[in-house]
Amino acid sequence: NPNPNPNPNPNPNPNPNPNPNPNPNPNHDRDLKLAFPTFMATLPLPGGVIADSIKFSRSTPGVEAPQFLHADEGVRWRDDDYTEVTHVAGRPLDRDRLYTVCIYQYLLDGLNDITPLLTHIEESGVPVPGVEKCHPGKNLVIETCVREAWDHIVAAHGFNLKATFGYLDANHDGVVTQEEIFQAISRAEDGSVSAVPVELVGKMVRYLDADGDGKVDFEEFLKLAPDHCH
Repeated sequence: NPNPNPNPNPNPNPNPNPNPNPNPNPNHDRDLKLAFPTFMATLPLPGGVIADSIKFSRSTPGVEAPQFLHADEGVRWRDDDYTEVTHVAGRPLDRDRLYTVCIYQYLLDGLNDITPLLTHIEESGVPVPGVEKCHPGKNLVIETCVREAWDHIVAAHGFNLKATFGYLDANHDGVVTQEEIFQAISRAEDGSVSAVPVELVGKMVRYLDADGDGKVDFEEFLKLAPDHCH
């Protein structure tokens, strides 16, 4: 080989990324890393079945197990081993009351063999929704993250949607783009806004973009209007 340089790469820069900007392109909408859709079923379950199923799934405290059932923040426990439920939605557990529960659909079909849950389904005849009738938990998680990101931005402007839209619409053309949202996050002084993951920017636009043109006009922006916004 007449070339005395064993390195065939003529670029002397050892850094494979020539872009010194650590922020990714806002148009490169990377997906959130959730491995499975996780179809979630909604059905009524007695408080006793809920408590017994959770305790059964956590019968080996301190040891990770695939059947370990989780609960939301309104659930309280008798002691620090987190196996015995005492409260649901902040109120004392009523073992006879029917609670509306959102649960991984495959558990209702026998996955992980949670005996109290499966016994109740068999004996009560409660209808088990098929996967085709269940919402993917992945979508719900992403939608929640997107909504929280928008809430942070709106809150930074006193929950005034008109003022927020005007701030985001940097070139005053009546629409907000991914690039404008990215720039707003980059220059934000409010910590909760600057902490919004740029990976969500594309999803934030799609959450509001009713006509699919890749932009958000003010009428679409009004989807964010909760009772405390104006």
